[in-house]
Amino acid sequence: MTFGIDFLCEFLDSQVTEPPEEKPVGILAALRTAEGTAFAELLERAGGQRIPLSCDEIGPAADDFVRFWARHPELGYEPRDWPCGTDLENRLRAHLGDRIEKKAIDARVGGDAWWRQLRVKDPCGALDAAMLGARMASVDGATRAAIVAEQVGRAADESRFRALGRCLWRWVPATADELRVFVLGAPDDVEIEPAPADDFLDDRVHAGTLCVADLDLIGAFVAAGRLRPADLTARLLAAHTVVGDVISRLGAMTRHDDGWLADSLGQVHPGVVAAHGERLVQALLAVTVPATVASIVMVLPAGVRRTCLAAVTERLRGDPAPALVAAAVVISDWHDRDEQLDEAVRAWLGGAACVPGALAAVDALLDRRGSVNAYARWMELRGLPAPHRRPWFRCRR
Repeated sequence: MTFGIDFLCEFLDSQVTEPPEEKPVGILAALRTAEGTAFAELLERAGGQRIPLSCDEIGPAADDFVRFWARHPELGYEPRDWPCGTDLENRLRAHLGDRIEKKAIDARVGGDAWWRQLRVKDPCGALDAAMLGARMASVDGATRAAIVAEQVGRAADESRFRALGRCLWRWVPATADELRVFVLGAPDDVEIEPAPADDFLDDRVHAGTLCVADLDLIGAFVAAGRLRPADLTARLLAAHTVVGDVISRLGAMTRHDDGWLADSLGQVHPGVVAAHGERLVQALLAVTVPATVASIVMVLPAGVRRTCLAAVTERLRGDPAPALVAAAVVISDWHDRDEQLDEAVRAWLGGAACVPGALAAVDALLDRRGSVNAYARWMELRGLPAPHRRPWFRCRR
């Protein structure tokens, strides 16, 4: 037999005049037969009158209500106002966590439904992990930073940090600042799992926003033993080292390296080359070996190559070193005669007659024995007959 909610509430109100020790008897009888919203309203009345109750006393109806509550997060119940609210909330958490673990409900859906109502207590639990991940994916950057700082401050052991690493960025990649707070906040003896850093770098690569600072940050964590790199992270960091080494070697270049540096760049992840793009272009502009510059330009990612060609073209409009002019000629020869580059060389040639020795310096750098095709291109740009290819034995000295 069940009671209508109006009758039950009137009945509950009528108990106020009874001695305190007799009140729970009538309330328990009503709760044991109430369902859904009626059960909740009775709890609120009991809470308002400060009547002590427990879920064990109520019996199976309490678990029936928990299952109803789990299906209706939109009702927004506040269990703190109920006499056995803590126990009911704990049962709700256990029920939802069990359903998430058994995949009876999607973790993202469950997390989205409950993170505004329930406080995250332990990210090791399925429900709390889902709520934390869903919240991070739903709020703005400033709020996310506060969440990370709060959770790191509450994480006192390795298991909690590992759980945080798995759930904070479950559905959204970390930012550099979030990773910095997270890694630096971990206990000294905790090695962070690789997924957050790997996803962070992967997201930056695909978005085309990877920068040297990102690689330096993750590399510092790995070098300090704070972070165990996954395959992608290890590959990107290795490429970061290679590109940095190429840039350093370019600064000391005095003769053509036979394409060794270009081969090194061509084998690393293009996203890392792009991250170093500005530094690489500036290094190339200062190289005095034209063939080396051209060989490297050939292997640059498309975006960096365009930037480099634009930088060379712009520099030719000023007062470039002869080596850069020679490099522009070789690049034009090797890169299907870039029109803008050719026009810049012709413009330079128009004023080069006023610079003593300028043409001779470029001519010497484009020694026909070392690059017959490039030298022919140089003659063509100057409006002079191309040289005839001579037998190799006549070139020897």
